[in-house]
Amino acid sequence: MPIEDPQGQDARHRPRKHDILILVLIGVLGLITLIANPGYFSHDEWQKFDHYINHGFKSYALAYGQISVGSGFGTPVRPLAFLVQGVHSLVFQSHPFLVHLISVANTLAVAIALYAGCMRFGLSRRSAMLSAALFMLNPMTTLATGWSAALMDQMYVSFGLLTLYLADRYVRDEQASPLSLLPIAISGMAAVLSKETGIIFPATLLLPMALTPQLVLPRWRRLLVAGAAWSLPILGYLLFRATAIQSSFHAGQSDPYAASLRYIADNLFVYWQYPFHPLIGEAIAWQSKPLWSLWLAFGAHCLLVAMVAVVFRWRAALLYLFFYLIFLLPVLFIPQKGSHYLFASAIPLSIALACLATHSKTAVKALGIALAVVLVYHGLRFQGEIYKVGRCMDRIAITLEANHVAAGASKDVYFSTEEFAPKHLLLRLITGRDQVGGHKGVNLHANEVDQAAPQGALALKLNKQCLLTPVPAQ
Repeated sequence: MPIEDPQGQDARHRPRKHDILILVLIGVLGLITLIANPGYFSHDEWQKFDHYINHGFKSYALAYGQISVGSGFGTPVRPLAFLVQGVHSLVFQSHPFLVHLISVANTLAVAIALYAGCMRFGLSRRSAMLSAALFMLNPMTTLATGWSAALMDQMYVSFGLLTLYLADRYVRDEQASPLSLLPIAISGMAAVLSKETGIIFPATLLLPMALTPQLVLPRWRRLLVAGAAWSLPILGYLLFRATAIQSSFHAGQSDPYAASLRYIADNLFVYWQYPFHPLIGEAIAWQSKPLWSLWLAFGAHCLLVAMVAVVFRWRAALLYLFFYLIFLLPVLFIPQKGSHYLFASAIPLSIALACLATHSKTAVKALGIALAVVLVYHGLRFQGEIYKVGRCMDRIAITLEANHVAAGASKDVYFSTEEFAPKHLLLRLITGRDQVGGHKGVNLHANEVDQAAPQGALALKLNKQCLLTPVPAQ
């Protein structure tokens, strides 16, 4: 990679205010489709809102802010992220754009941190700026930004990058006191309590060792101390949840978070080809695509790594492979696939593409730009898909509430669907819920869609325009 001589106090390697303003502008304009989304992506966002409107924020905080062992490692123990999601509930129904704006601001904050980190470790300003811009427009970050319930992916990366900065600063500054280790421990645990994948982040200490060895290796003792301050609290967390981790490998096959080695090959293939297959939005959609197109996208990613190895030497390629895959390690063992899991892996991909696209050799630059164009097109297309999902679910939610009130707040609601109606989005809205507007205890018969409604129940039919209309009584 085009690394310059990284001197910590060199003005060339300090973030510039106008660069940050440019990135804010790129983020807001580039993600405007997500900000303008009138609805939401899945039922879990609505479930948190239901709890808030029925029991208040204090009850929500007590319920979701706990640290527990959990029945399995797939059981989310993410009190910090859930508390932020509780704040979403304050404006969830009245001002959805504010919820989405918060998500975009989170991704923008990570992008600015990425820009600052690239500058700190000696990348050129052009490469740093392009890395941050590509990160924001990356399809690998799109779902974590557009799905407000996936904010934990943003948060663990934010805290992880902060911890890396604090650890690197402690290593470089020989005058730093032992008290400087406390923020490292706190920030590192904040990443883990935002999402369990934060346990991986101490591995990023390999980065300053690889990129700035002349600064770090002479201070190897301080590096070990910083690593211990970061890792020991996480080790305690893993011991606390040891039984949950163990049970994950003995869960039934129907459990979407049941861990097994048999899922690794499929997951590696899906997550490797994903960035360069612009017709795949949600990662689970890979099975519906032609096999040749999947291998073409897979090959494009392999070409990227080969170019990094040729242009920037094999060490850069190994670093890329390590940091692309390391954050996927916890999800390689589970059957459930999600493009939001790729949020952290978008960082090395964005940096690699930026370094190729800003290279001095025309052929290298052309390849980098071509791959970056595919990536950005993929991201923008996926934004459009998320907007359509949100708009459709918003229409379903509005017409459900209107028809429910008009029918006298029936306790039982049955659903049917017309041909080509988005049944899967209806199920996303009603699964696991018993709330319609301000009415609780409503039986939304999600498992009986398209079955005849009994006498006296409210029967609604979904059309392909995402509108629910009453079904006349027979």
